[in-house]
Amino acid sequence: MDIIDKTSTPMGGRVLRRRLILPLKNVNEINRRLSLIEFFNKEDDLKFEIQSHLKSISDLDRLMGKLAAEKLSPKELGYLRQSLVAIKSIKEKLHPHHEVLAWLNPLNDLTDLIDFLNNHLNDELPVHLSKGNVIREGVDEELDRLRSLQSSGKEFLDAMCQREIENTGITSLKIDFNNVFGYYIEVRNTHKDKVPADWIRKQTLVSAERYITEELKEYETQILGAEEKIAALEHRLYRAVCENVMNYIDAIQENAQLIAQLDIAVGLSELAISEGYTKPVLNEGYAIDLKEARHPIIEKALPLAKSISRMIFT
Repeated sequence: MDIIDKTSTPMGGRVLRRRLILPLKNVNEINRRLSLIEFFNKEDDLKFEIQSHLKSISDLDRLMGKLAAEKLSPKELGYLRQSLVAIKSIKEKLHPHHEVLAWLNPLNDLTDLIDFLNNHLNDELPVHLSKGNVIREGVDEELDRLRSLQSSGKEFLDAMCQREIENTGITSLKIDFNNVFGYYIEVRNTHKDKVPADWIRKQTLVSAERYITEELKEYETQILGAEEKIAALEHRLYRAVCENVMNYIDAIQENAQLIAQLDIAVGLSELAISEGYTKPVLNEGYAIDLKEARHPIIEKALPLAKSISRMIFT
């Protein structure tokens, strides 16, 4: 297989192996495949461009299986998006070459799905959903609010601290956190008389008192629950994204099969040019006439073996 398998995608490799195990007998179908290879023999630049895109395409059959089983990770969904973009580029490259459509069905246009994924997913995606930062900003207002709360916590507390210093005149006032008492405002005993009446005493120290306000208590509740809420929201939104992608499974699988055929044709064209293979002439007869024939595997295994100058089988 290594000698003749020049495919760039897992789908192409699998289909090529299947073709070798179960060869065709229909002359028209064989000629269709040969014509596609011959087309790429004459289109080196196009072939090179398509190969570069093929290398960006993941195993779509495997990804669709994991999607259907609800086991597709964010990273793999990113691979799917990357593959769809590559297929779109291939479709655009083939568009001016109408003759290809005589040998290969047109690829499905999945621009809507690409746009959907780009609008809902971040550019860089983690392997595990639990790592977070999967859903793009702007998709869900509550998720954006919780993320902002989580990321701007220090700025919020600094602003609150500065405001309370200005309101009370307690210049040594500070806001801090510990695992036992949570968030608190600490005031040294020398300034206890300046503490507002609506502050609630939380802890008494030797040289200071610690308080909490309704605003700080509400912030504490929000910030401590934000991470859990973010995880739950992202999980729900990610599942919704996957459910939408499932509507395109048939179209994606059709494209996977077409890409496999294209991949094989491009790979065999590369092989034919590098090894000097020629297109055979086929008919419905029973005779096989081979001139200057070479066996692709034997000549690689035995480099000194001479080419068969002429063989006629009847």
